[in-house]
Amino acid sequence: MKLFTPFKPMELKKVKELPLDNEKYIYQIKWDGIRGLVHSDGQEVRVFNRNLADKTLQYPELQELLKWNKKIILDGEIIVLNEGLPSFTQVIRRDFASSKTKIASLRKVMPIVYCVFDILFYEDRSLINLPLLERLKYLEVLREENLPFIYFTEIFNTGKDLFEQTKEKKMEGIVAKEVLSPYEIGYKSGKWLKIKHRRLQNCIVCGYTTKELRPSALVLGAYNAQEELIYVGRAASGLTGQELALLKEGAKPLISKKPHILNPPQDNLTYIWLVPKLTVLVEFSEWTEDLKLRIPVIKGFTNISPEKCRI
Repeated sequence: MKLFTPFKPMELKKVKELPLDNEKYIYQIKWDGIRGLVHSDGQEVRVFNRNLADKTLQYPELQELLKWNKKIILDGEIIVLNEGLPSFTQVIRRDFASSKTKIASLRKVMPIVYCVFDILFYEDRSLINLPLLERLKYLEVLREENLPFIYFTEIFNTGKDLFEQTKEKKMEGIVAKEVLSPYEIGYKSGKWLKIKHRRLQNCIVCGYTTKELRPSALVLGAYNAQEELIYVGRAASGLTGQELALLKEGAKPLISKKPHILNPPQDNLTYIWLVPKLTVLVEFSEWTEDLKLRIPVIKGFTNISPEKCRI
């Protein structure tokens, strides 16, 4: 392992149930943000994401790590808080910004927090073969000099209460990590586990796809922070064939010649576009990095106004 040489992080294995109270594990909050591996030699700081891309420019706050004046590689999650909770849509805006002017502007209104949960390198020594609890002792040394924008992720000995608390606060979920686990670069071994809460999102029905002249999936949209109606995915699960047939008849007055979403899907499916008037409640697992709903399920049509369908 070398400073400033990017590598794939250790991955969490998704499970339906966690061992919620087991001495074999520690438990932590699953942050809803961007995975960030931060390298510093005391003179330079660089940030890499899980795909090995250099994201140093996007997160100038992390230059604060120079004050530690240490050779380190940290693993953690980069988040942006909105009303005290992580906002994935806001941190994605930070991550996608590419000009220094735009980054400086966003930094003022969407400052990041780096939630550190592991340390892999310390003063010329690789720590990846040490057990997790041994690695975390090195983080305690760094805690002695508190830095703005840096948060050391809390450790819990039981997971049941934490899971319920994160659900109540509408957070992403929790993780369980074996206390004796080494850091397995780029590997999803099952020594680190995650369980997520399903989420809800109000969406606008911007159209539907057809198969054999019948509706097959809804085209979903929502307004972003720039008041743009953007495409957030397609969903068919949750609606019966009868409901889709009723949609075809009921939506005839809303049929449009063109899409009303900023970024309509670019594929070879057949689309019937609609004026954005109908709304649905969608359950999903998480946002993807390109702001699409992962594993969406339609819970039903709603009577809320399209203007209230926001991400």
